Amino acid sequence: MRKNRLAAHPHLTLTILYNVLTAIRAGQPLSDADRDVMDAGHVEILRHLHDRLDTAVAAAYGWPADLSASEIVERVVALNRERKAEEAAGLIRWLRPEFQAPAETAVRKEQFAMNVSLDAVLPTWPKNLPDQYVAVRAALARGGLAGPKELARQFREVSPAKLVPILKTLAALGQARKADGGRYVA
Repeated sequence: MRKNRLAAHPHLTLTILYNVLTAIRAGQPLSDADRDVMDAGHVEILRHLHDRLDTAVAAAYGWPADLSASEIVERVVALNRERKAEEAAGLIRWLRPEFQAPAETAVRKEQFAMNVSLDAVLPTWPKNLPDQYVAVRAALARGGLAGPKELARQFREVSPAKLVPILKTLAALGQARKADGGRYVA
């Protein structure tokens, strides 16, 4: 979304966008120039996306969404200490093992069949449109290249046809990129 706005308005920079976002969050009055940046840069949409991202990241860590910046830093430092201790004990949490530790992924362990109902595993398709966009964007980020059919299999009660306009919109906003074969990637 930011790349799209910066490309459409060469006078905008990330610094200018985030200075206006900071002023809006602080409740400061905006000058005419700031309002122009707000409109051209879609700063209110940027704010909404950041708020959603902050909430999702906090949830991923199991943290409350309303932590202060200093509380977040304290928790990240504590988590870093935990990871350091784990690595010293031999436990390494690879983000992309196929690239970071190809020798580790070459050894395949035997997979045992699990009797799990898909209803217990698959999330329900969100009811409201903003949450649907967030869900599709997150699914693309987790799974990489995917088309509407692959994405529909990741949720209960959604058809691939419902995902097509969402994917096209995410691509138009710069939140996804269309690849060959009608597939998309975040």
